[in-house]
Amino acid sequence: MRRRGTRWGEPPKPVTVVAPKLNTAGLQAAYEWMPVDQHLGFRMAYEWYNDAINPKTGVSPLLYQDPLNEDRQRAFDRATKAQNLGNHAGTDGERLHAWATGLRLYEKVWAAKPLPKIDEALAATQTSDRVRNITTVLSALNDAFAPCGVRFKVTLGTERDLDNSIIYLPQSEVEQLVGQPPLKTVLNEVTAVAQAISVHMVIATNEDGTVQTGPDGKPLMVPELDVAAFFANVPKVLAAVATWSEGYNGSLTKRVGKVVTANKAPRTPRVPSQAPAAASTSSLSPKHKLVHDALKNGTVSLTSVMQMTGWKTATTMTQLYRMKRNLGLRLVTSKNMSGETFFSLA
Repeated sequence: MRRRGTRWGEPPKPVTVVAPKLNTAGLQAAYEWMPVDQHLGFRMAYEWYNDAINPKTGVSPLLYQDPLNEDRQRAFDRATKAQNLGNHAGTDGERLHAWATGLRLYEKVWAAKPLPKIDEALAATQTSDRVRNITTVLSALNDAFAPCGVRFKVTLGTERDLDNSIIYLPQSEVEQLVGQPPLKTVLNEVTAVAQAISVHMVIATNEDGTVQTGPDGKPLMVPELDVAAFFANVPKVLAAVATWSEGYNGSLTKRVGKVVTANKAPRTPRVPSQAPAAASTSSLSPKHKLVHDALKNGTVSLTSVMQMTGWKTATTMTQLYRMKRNLGLRLVTSKNMSGETFFSLA
């Protein structure tokens, strides 16, 4: 069978392979944090280098454009070891030294590429307007919810995450929050904070009620949202916001500043935090579409949603709530005899 677009006897047209382009905006944005928070700056820089998903960041385009020879491979391995050494260092000094060494080695491996330099970032003393505005947003959130024991931090990732009592916000999302008033930003996080402080660990069970075990043979513990605690905590979280608003030093109703996006490259589409009701499912991210399709096929357990998305419990509840609101879904929550949470569409 001949290929469409060709004539009989002609060879098929060659397939054009588009090489990934190197975009260092994310790395430069990470280095902008060095005058304010070096730990955050290093963490975001390594997120950029280690990002194997986005073809426009990290080592994927670097390896494509400039493959390693034997000597540079050894330097690359040393950079990886330096990062791991910093991750497990006993003191801040050792940690920062190891991390900086690893980044210098990456720069040496790809010396022919125009990578931002870590030493220049460490020597910088001026804070960019973008970082200053993001810091203002984070400070408002952290001050408002400090009585609840929840903190907000920024990440280069594209999705929110909850780790213990820390809510990680994608940098792209916080950049947009700069363009709205602090009070609106804080009130929009009341649900997420109430969920974060209402999570407890339970023994994971299968659908037949048997206990799931981990690699060590012990019962597998998974986080679960205590719905009763959630509804009890919402008024407490709102009270904390009210107290914060009374003592806030600044304007609650004026936007923090002008929205400045660090990375101009195309980003993976994600569900906006304030999408109109009954939005099209075409706007869903791959993970949200996966969950939506599963719900259309029947009842889905909380554990199943967490396994298919990689989300933690509080993150799962937040994302399901947003899908319900944005798409106008009638989401029904139920529990079986073992106490496991299930979701279905009415």
